[in-house]
Amino acid sequence: MQAVDTAFVLICTTLVILMTFGVGFFYAGLVHRKNIISMITLSFISFALISLQWMFFGYSLSFGPDIMGIIGSPDKLALMNVATDGEKLPEMVFMVFQMAFAAITLAIVTSAVAERIKLSSFLIFGLAWSTFIYDPVAHWVWGGGWAQQLGVLDFAGGIVVHICAGFSALALAFVIGKRRGFGEYSLSPYNIPITLLGGAMLWFGWFGFNAGSALSVNAVAINAFVVTNISAAAGTFSYMLTSWYYGKPSSLSMISGTIAGLGAITPAAGFVGPLEAFIIGTISGIICYYAL
Repeated sequence: MQAVDTAFVLICTTLVILMTFGVGFFYAGLVHRKNIISMITLSFISFALISLQWMFFGYSLSFGPDIMGIIGSPDKLALMNVATDGEKLPEMVFMVFQMAFAAITLAIVTSAVAERIKLSSFLIFGLAWSTFIYDPVAHWVWGGGWAQQLGVLDFAGGIVVHICAGFSALALAFVIGKRRGFGEYSLSPYNIPITLLGGAMLWFGWFGFNAGSALSVNAVAINAFVVTNISAAAGTFSYMLTSWYYGKPSSLSMISGTIAGLGAITPAAGFVGPLEAFIIGTISGIICYYAL
């Protein structure tokens, strides 16, 4: 069974890595023509940067032995004392699965700097943000920190990934300011097919994101897989129908609802059933429409 679980989590890790690049395509279609390549590149850079940061000290800060509920100890720096075998899921497999989560979280934040950041600045920001924001939050919620000790439940990253990335992106947008030309001329998306491709990659990869968080081939993983799809479908239709009520639905409204449903079900995927997932997805699609 250990070999089966290892293979399952490694496959799910691959799906989450695919999502990181999917984020790049999703954002790329929403910007000006001249910035498409730079948006995709930021996701590639996010993955490469986090791969090294996580190896040297990110994993240790997040999942090393707890220090006062705040941060992990340096026991696992450079992946020292991280086993590649054992009777249960090898820690090295868990490490690389969590690395994929850290990478996609940084990629999500790139939306806030679309079309207005230099590569050198992003590298500095990405390293600092992952070290001082993501790693501590991951430790608080998943690594034995104060939030986990209080009983906080976050099955697959609603807090650690989506809330952390969302508020970080909001703060970053306030600091950097609006895109050049905002309010002066149309900044409509340049290439919707690229965005739809990115959205498809995200929907596909999200099954690994949520089901893989069970860390085993079991009933929890099966349930997470099913409710993830239900919430995504419900979000797709609730957003689309809401936009239809006010005018003509679009492909962008469809995929925006899908992402809303996927994001909303993530922290609860291991704890709720199909009907609850439908309700969560439906509400998230409607709220996302009015928020925009």
